[in-house]
Amino acid sequence: MGKPVITAPSSVTVTMGQATAIGGVSLSESGASAGETYTVELTDTNGALSATGSGVEGSGTDNLLIAGPLDNVNAALATLTDTDTTAASDTITIGADDSRDSYASTKQTEITAEPVTFDWNAGGGVWSSATNWTALTSGFSGPPAGAAVTQFGAGGGIVSGVGSAGTLQLIAGAWTMDGTISVTSSTLVGLGSPAGMTIDGGGTVDAGSAGVIAASAGSDGSCASVLGDDSTWQVGGTLDVGQAAEASLTVASDGTVTAASVVMGVTAGATGAIVVDGAGSSITDAGQLTVGDEGVGELSISNAGTVNAANANIGLQSGSSGNVDIEGKGSTFIVTGNLDVGDAGIGVLTVGAGATLDVAGNLNEGACGVVNIIGGVIDPVNGVLGGVDPLSNGGTLVYTGTLDLTGTVVLTNGTGELDVGTLTGAGALEIGDGGTFILADGNGGSSSTAVIGSDAPTIAFTGNAGTLTVEDASLLGTLEVMSFAAGDLIGLPNLRFASSVVGSPGTVELLDASGRLVGDVLYGGAVCGATLATSIVGASQGVVADSMLH
Repeated sequence: MGKPVITAPSSVTVTMGQATAIGGVSLSESGASAGETYTVELTDTNGALSATGSGVEGSGTDNLLIAGPLDNVNAALATLTDTDTTAASDTITIGADDSRDSYASTKQTEITAEPVTFDWNAGGGVWSSATNWTALTSGFSGPPAGAAVTQFGAGGGIVSGVGSAGTLQLIAGAWTMDGTISVTSSTLVGLGSPAGMTIDGGGTVDAGSAGVIAASAGSDGSCASVLGDDSTWQVGGTLDVGQAAEASLTVASDGTVTAASVVMGVTAGATGAIVVDGAGSSITDAGQLTVGDEGVGELSISNAGTVNAANANIGLQSGSSGNVDIEGKGSTFIVTGNLDVGDAGIGVLTVGAGATLDVAGNLNEGACGVVNIIGGVIDPVNGVLGGVDPLSNGGTLVYTGTLDLTGTVVLTNGTGELDVGTLTGAGALEIGDGGTFILADGNGGSSSTAVIGSDAPTIAFTGNAGTLTVEDASLLGTLEVMSFAAGDLIGLPNLRFASSVVGSPGTVELLDASGRLVGDVLYGGAVCGATLATSIVGASQGVVADSMLH
């Protein structure tokens, strides 16, 4: 008596999304005895296996059992099918044994899943019309559905109605989607040549797990637009704008885009630009928003447009560059986590008049970063600044946590404010003409204080009309104010010692441009957090507002 022997093909190609017969699978045994029974177990890494006949269990799953006499088992194996809904690698593993506990050697069949492909053969038309489609896979006819690949080539037109596909490929031409299209895998705009997709008239494209504009080399100029009330592009995974070439995305006139993450300028040499324009127009990114990954990224928010992101990075990798420009009243960029500017690549962030950047976490300006506030408002919790003149044209920079200066930051014609936090770092804060820096307890009380640490940056006046105000703050160590000159103003209302030095004297030293000590504001005799100015020296160099001293 022998043991069971499995016969199976080494590889089979199936049609994606369709139950495809797996022929050539059988079981044999030399010298099989009367009444002997057999069990065959088939497992599938990705697909669903089915068979019919007596002794079949688990049909339609990834684990199929067939048991019974040899003839019955082979009759069921002759009906074996596999259904694969993705192009992922797939393997069917087959094992068998008999009622005498003899086991067959395991066999494996490698499965390749190929999609059904349809080509749109019309200009404009209704998705569900079979005559608008040409099946490139024999044995099929339109309209496409399920895991099918749908291709739109040269030309263009308006595609309306309701439809579905596994992959939506806009290879060339300019196409408008004003119906509802559901995609399970990915939506690609621009494959080897420029292509355009416009979602308009309340249309919706559910792009599946990925959306890509300029998906391959040669697709420079590919673009997408989401326009009009209720027009929506939904991406379950990453939306890449400029994956392999130059690409753009425009969201306007109340259009909306949602994605798990958004990347502009994905690879080196690629460029991705996004414009969000107008009230009601928005992009919502549930994860990381990257402006310049390995390539060049541009994000423009204007005329009350809104972008929301969990985290954001401008100029992510070395060799990349990213630019974010927020302009116009009501234009808003909201980051619920952290925003990094110029971490490894070049990053530029500009907030114009009437615009707002709201960062719930940290705003970190790296060595290659520049932050410009031109009449707008940046409101983060914590941050690291190393750039120059972020407030050159007016604006407000407000922190409610730790402001770490790693370089020289110049304030002119604008206001920098640190509320309820700590000013630290080895950098320098320079207050130019018209510039104001306020170090304050934003609550106006004593429950929380801003502390100027002993390792604080140098604070210097670079013009004759700057203002430094220390409100309700605690002084730890010595605060040095450089280049104190006529026209400069220091306000010190309710200055207190930190608890670690209560009862010890503290000093605000006033120095001229050469670093020469020209005056002191001395504090001593702290009682319960209150301090008394014991002397003011050198006020002729500038103005120390003694009416504000308590």
